[in-house]
Amino acid sequence: LVFDGDPRGALAEARVAMEIAARGFLPGEDGPWIEGQRQALREIRLRACERTVEAELARGRPDIAETEARLLLALDPLREASYRLLMRAVAAGGNPAQAAAIYAVCCRELQERAGMTPSIETERVFREIAGRG
Repeated sequence: LVFDGDPRGALAEARVAMEIAARGFLPGEDGPWIEGQRQALREIRLRACERTVEAELARGRPDIAETEARLLLALDPLREASYRLLMRAVAAGGNPAQAAAIYAVCCRELQERAGMTPSIETERVFREIAGRG
């Protein structure tokens, strides 16, 4: 999925990809190949959801972008791109102070679940929103 500056087209493609990927793959069946396909579909769904957030932000619809970013975060709480997109969405919606709370959750989740700290890119987005970048 490529954004290419056309938010409407990207949004349509991303929503279709999300719908297809959310259907799952061979429910009730197991096996390494099947699990690999499920993981591939999950990644497609996550990337498509990222594109919807980006497209909604580009279209000037931060409320919808925030909703989509929260879905993305629920799907994968260790995906830093989700936190970055959510921080951008709340800031675009006129609440940059909420980005600090989101960043704090990001720091806590990464530390507790993976023993890690946020990446330089996540820190940069937070500082940019907070006016310290």
